Amino acid sequence: MNADELIETYVADVMRRLPRKLRNDVGYELRALLGEELQARSRDTGRAADEEMALALLRAFGRPEEVADRYRPAGFEVIPPRRSAAFLAWAVGGVALEWAISLPAALTAPGGLSRIGGWWLSAGLGAFWWPGFLALVMAAATWIGRLAPAADWSPRHVDKDRINRPLSVAAVTFWLCGAGVLVALPWIVHALEATHWRPAGQALAYDDGFLRGRAVWVLPLWAASFGLYGVLIAQGRWRPATRRVATVLNLLFCSLLAWYLAAGPIWRAATTDGVAKLCIALIVIGAVADLAIKAWRSRARPRPPAVTA
Repeated sequence: MNADELIETYVADVMRRLPRKLRNDVGYELRALLGEELQARSRDTGRAADEEMALALLRAFGRPEEVADRYRPAGFEVIPPRRSAAFLAWAVGGVALEWAISLPAALTAPGGLSRIGGWWLSAGLGAFWWPGFLALVMAAATWIGRLAPAADWSPRHVDKDRINRPLSVAAVTFWLCGAGVLVALPWIVHALEATHWRPAGQALAYDDGFLRGRAVWVLPLWAASFGLYGVLIAQGRWRPATRRVATVLNLLFCSLLAWYLAAGPIWRAATTDGVAKLCIALIVIGAVADLAIKAWRSRARPRPPAVTA
């Protein structure tokens, strides 16, 4: 083939990948563009355009399917590019979490490894409902966003260190109530056992080993956390010192909860203990992910240059 035939073949490959109503205009424009570029290369090199020069030009210009994508009108985006990383993280994380919950039960059940095939055909493959559900939610959100008028951009002042005092007070009050219920649970169970609510009391009773050796260690961490948030509410904003204290407390809490999960039962009733440990595991995973995200954001935040003498 000579140079002109190569260009014609290339343009034809691009055109057949486009909608019919665009083929003629795109083909005419692309043929003229490639012809002018080939003549420019010929002038720059001081030799006539040949097959080798045309082939190098076309390969540098891109594969026909890639060039066709440049001319094709933008379609409906199920997952916008700005949300693709978040979608991937949520999708993979959800599948991994479902596997982490269902796979240990399959491995420890009678039959052991022979049950892996059954697990894969049930819970293993079934976990992929989550990415599909996320894709549908994102598609619906994108469609609704197209219907809603886009608001004009306006500058806003963002103070990431300032806290919402009313919300913080409400959160601390809720945590205090929850901590009070957990501390008073042995007395609550004792009171329930004297009534017709005795089955509920038995389901909520702590394991004796947990009460004797492990439960007490959460009290100083709770006290330190409530003290920290009292300081935050009084000051109204985060400071470097309080952020460091919060990070240390979060790490200690994660370590303590991991110890609770591994050291034995927390509640006497197996069902209550299983549900509680699942919730604790989710809390630990969320706390570790939050610490990792905060650490990454602190590294990505612009820092002032070091001052030298």
